[in-house]
Amino acid sequence: MRAFHEGLVEVGGGIELFVRRMGSPELPPLLVVHGGPSWDHSYLLPAVGTLADLREVILVDLRGCGRSSRDLPTEAYRHDLAAEDLSVLITRLGLAQVDLLGFSYGGALALRLLDRHPGQVRRLILASASAYDEMPLDPAVAAERQRRVGPDYVDFGDPRLGQF
Repeated sequence: MRAFHEGLVEVGGGIELFVRRMGSPELPPLLVVHGGPSWDHSYLLPAVGTLADLREVILVDLRGCGRSSRDLPTEAYRHDLAAEDLSVLITRLGLAQVDLLGFSYGGALALRLLDRHPGQVRRLILASASAYDEMPLDPAVAAERQRRVGPDYVDFGDPRLGQF
């Protein structure tokens, strides 16, 4: 049987996150983090809603998005704060661990959450997201990344492009 409810969850500092839960709480929890950073979770409903027979699907609107706390001071819109919101949310929902699905920008936040609170994440799923950070890499790592992904530009005049 599919249960469904939604509401606001206070995560500290006056921030409330809008949360939608679908599926039985007896099922393993799947926390879904939307992209953006200014979107909400609604565009993911058609895809992840179908999982509510297999998981308790928990969708959240990040701070400043959708029906969560909005019109915050500029300094409140930071990636580390959004990732901490997710950690507090997991605790406030009474969950020990979640499977975590981060879509696009939500993937970056999911990685931050995993890095800072690994015990809260059982499995990590990244969709339309990159695991590469924009921070400078160790030179050996940067060289291997460059070898794998190739140049950062495409030379459209390169005659080899026509060979594919």
